Amino acid sequence: MTQRICIFGANGRLGLALTRLAVERGLDVVAFVRSLAAREQLPPGVTDVVGDLRNRDAVADAVAGCDAVFCAFAPRASSPDVFCADATQNIIDAMKAAGVRRLVCITGAMIGDYPHLSWFMRSMKSAYQKQQPALARDRAEQEQRVAASGLDWTLVKPPRLTNGNARGNVRSGEALKVGSFSSICRADLCRFMLDQIASTEYVDKRVVVQH
Repeated sequence: MTQRICIFGANGRLGLALTRLAVERGLDVVAFVRSLAAREQLPPGVTDVVGDLRNRDAVADAVAGCDAVFCAFAPRASSPDVFCADATQNIIDAMKAAGVRRLVCITGAMIGDYPHLSWFMRSMKSAYQKQQPALARDRAEQEQRVAASGLDWTLVKPPRLTNGNARGNVRSGEALKVGSFSSICRADLCRFMLDQIASTEYVDKRVVVQH
């Protein structure tokens, strides 16, 4: 039986790459996008739901009948809009109502209280928290809500994202050191995320993924 997954944030650079790879793997994909224009980028065969992540009914419609859910959205650097924690809570509530257990959510290595950062990365994190305090608190709260959800969750925390073809040499772990040169390409990150559907290794865990 073909697995059905829902990808929230499918119109973003990472979300779109995740959607395309999921289709290549033969998965049945529901892509949640924010506009009619965004749906034009989606690959053929995808079921699209156009809506706002804060619209509980639209989120519930997207989640219904799925086997796994992916949160691949993030705030825009140029936008003051703070929404990740509340949007994620809507997704969690919809999953519980629909009986969907598996949740894979991407945040970042500098989000929350991840302790295994180099001195430079700790400085970068501190600067971000001072420059964007509302966004930093929102992303940290997003992680907290996922961890408290009671679902079969995984928080994926990549460092700097790069472009290019998949390299395959991916390292993952709960205590990997993240330094100024740490990175992972989106292609490999998407592969790792989709692999989590069938894996229990990082259920109820935060995991850093990097080359």
